Amino acid sequence: MPTEIAKTLDANAISFAQTQGNLIETANNTVSGNTFVFVAGFDGTDNTKNDPGYSGDNYRRNDNNRR
Repeated sequence: MPTEIAKTLDANAISFAQTQGNLIETANNTVSGNTFVFVAGFDGTDNTKNDPGYSGDNYRRNDNNRR
């Protein structure tokens, strides 16, 4: 599967993304020790459908594995 560029970011978009990342990093959002936190990650790209070695990882971790 070839790589496609959906959009090239200009300097303003890059600066905005970096600023947002910095704000997340420095946010004072603490969770107390007795609070349940659920985190879920999802990779629905299926970028290894035809070639699991494409990503350099032999374990497929995409939505298609659920089927």
